[in-house]
Amino acid sequence: MIKISFNLLKDYINVVVEDNGVGRENARKMKEQNRPGHKSMAMNITKERLSLLNKKARRNISIQITDLYDVNRKANGTKVVLNIPFVFVS
Repeated sequence: MIKISFNLLKDYINVVVEDNGVGRENARKMKEQNRPGHKSMAMNITKERLSLLNKKARRNISIQITDLYDVNRKANGTKVVLNIPFVFVS
């Protein structure tokens, strides 16, 4: 299941993406078993892109990634929060 929500917080659009998957650590382990030696670069590339956008726009686009767990501390998904500057134009 994937849940996506959008909220306007002051001058930011707050985007929250939540899933109930196996969690990042378990996903990493499964990929290592199926594709030994593979190193995912997706998050590093995303962080670099956000850094470039922040410099260019002189605004702060932020991303926060949280691993979710159930009551037994078993991985139970991931939550990503993205805050994007929003400018009202009249």
